[in-house]
Amino acid sequence: MTDKKIKHKLLLKDISYSVGSKKILHSISIEQDEGELIGLIGPNGSGKTTLLKVMSGIIKPSYGSAYINGAEVREMKDKKRAQLIGYMPQDNNYNFHLNILDVVLFGRYPYIGRMEKYGRNDLSIAERMLEYVGFKDYKNRYFDTLSGGEKQLVVFAKVLAQETKYLFLDEPTSNLDIKHQYKLFSMAYELSKEGKIVITAVHNLNVASQHCDKLILLKSGSIVKEGSIGAVLTPEIISSVYDVKAAVSVNASTGARLVSVMPSPVKKLGITIHIIGGAGSGVNLTRELLRLGVNVTGGITHSYDSDFLLWNSAGVKCLSVAPFSQIEDEDINRAKNFVRKADLTVLCPFPIGKGNFRNLLLAMEAKKLIILEDSKENKSRVFFYRDAESIYNKLLSTAEVMNLESFLESINRGMV
Repeated sequence: MTDKKIKHKLLLKDISYSVGSKKILHSISIEQDEGELIGLIGPNGSGKTTLLKVMSGIIKPSYGSAYINGAEVREMKDKKRAQLIGYMPQDNNYNFHLNILDVVLFGRYPYIGRMEKYGRNDLSIAERMLEYVGFKDYKNRYFDTLSGGEKQLVVFAKVLAQETKYLFLDEPTSNLDIKHQYKLFSMAYELSKEGKIVITAVHNLNVASQHCDKLILLKSGSIVKEGSIGAVLTPEIISSVYDVKAAVSVNASTGARLVSVMPSPVKKLGITIHIIGGAGSGVNLTRELLRLGVNVTGGITHSYDSDFLLWNSAGVKCLSVAPFSQIEDEDINRAKNFVRKADLTVLCPFPIGKGNFRNLLLAMEAKKLIILEDSKENKSRVFFYRDAESIYNKLLSTAEVMNLESFLESINRGMV
């Protein structure tokens, strides 16, 4: 009979933690199986470090319990717990005057009996972990001569030398350059795929997006959202939790979500402007209007157009159709409500063909229409559909024509 492989599991049940009258954690429950790299994210003071310490058994929760493989963490003997859980603290600025091999050997203490010395196997494991983090040739360097980032890598090697099935890492890359940051998170990811449960606190949302399988978002000691990267890193959620105007896009090279902070409005104009864009013609206008505190809506454009990608990432309400498809009458009917609610509508200088000419019909619904051109006489717009130019000329007869700079200046002065 062969032994079945043990599946490792972490369970937090209704965890709360207080210091005096101050509540740090509020009724947190988490159930996690092996095989995923979990990112613990949230603003400063949200409870990430405290939660990791509760998971690790370093502090006892005021209420609730933490379990690994069905056993309560706080009920375990210290050595038993250290054989199961590796914890890497945020502050690693120790000044041991020891060579780094000896520091990594500290990770073997759960397996050493009283009055025993490290054995050949312990030494082999420590050397292997130093090699894993890239310090094979520096084992005799003294720990107190290392930089902050180098110390982090050595402490990570020490934690790995414990050979635990659970790794709880608190900001493990705070002092690392991008090369070593990428390396450490790649190692953490590899370890999770080897069957460990790896949970790491991460401040940088873009690092979390690139490396983690799943995110747990905390605010003020409570879980706001838990799930996939796409489910957690949305403009609405990030803006609400971090109190910023967030934009979320996709990195074209890596496919990872990219979180950016939009500039805070320099004023709050309190007007709504609908942008009829396409082919990226509304990108600069959108950014400037958001900076001025204008409520922006957009459409109709094609999905994956530059305008759509910006609107979507910045949380701008917009309407789109599938790439390369034709905008139909029913699409215009959906968009009419946006235009009618707007204080004014801007028709951007995009090329007009059969696929998007109905946007000109949408512009006819505007209370007030601004057409972005150099002048009525000097039109730069390109037409690829025979009937479009005549519709456009009708719009010119009633709309106000301005270039982008003049329009933004007028908005800023409240003259439009």
